Amino acid sequence: MKKIMTFILAVMSILSICILFTGCGTQTVEDITGEYIWIENGKEKEEPNKHYYLLVLEKDTTYENKPAFQLRFSEQRYNPDLGKYYYVNNDFYVDAKTLQSFDLESHTFKLKDSNIIILDSVQYKKISSKTVSINDTNFTDDKLIQELVKIPKFYKMDDTHISDSFSGFTTELRQYIYY
Repeated sequence: MKKIMTFILAVMSILSICILFTGCGTQTVEDITGEYIWIENGKEKEEPNKHYYLLVLEKDTTYENKPAFQLRFSEQRYNPDLGKYYYVNNDFYVDAKTLQSFDLESHTFKLKDSNIIILDSVQYKKISSKTVSINDTNFTDDKLIQELVKIPKFYKMDDTHISDSFSGFTTELRQYIYY
């Protein structure tokens, strides 16, 4: 009887350990999608009218003949003139197994911890699993400009060119939008 009890106890211990550690150490793409906040110098940086989201555009795809996910990092901004949210999007591919980005010149994505990502040398921390719809993110900064130039004040701003340290020149409207 004692041997049977010992055997049952051993089986239950093994089963409980297996159940406890099932899935540990592996992160899925669903684990990293959600709302993020910008981290600067180790501190969360609140920005009014800006929210950051990591979304899955496509799950079953390939990149460089390897299984991959296509992700979108969207910066949501609010335009009070139209009363609409618009998005600045960065789309990129990550390896389906490691969730690390492929070597791209345009964007670099690294998964630092379970809730910290690094996109183009900027750290972001996951604050919730809340996301926006992919269709919403299609209303981009370019579409916002198309809507704003229909208003005479903004049409004039779009026609006025000013110097810009990054690109050489820009318009007053683009500078206004990218604040």
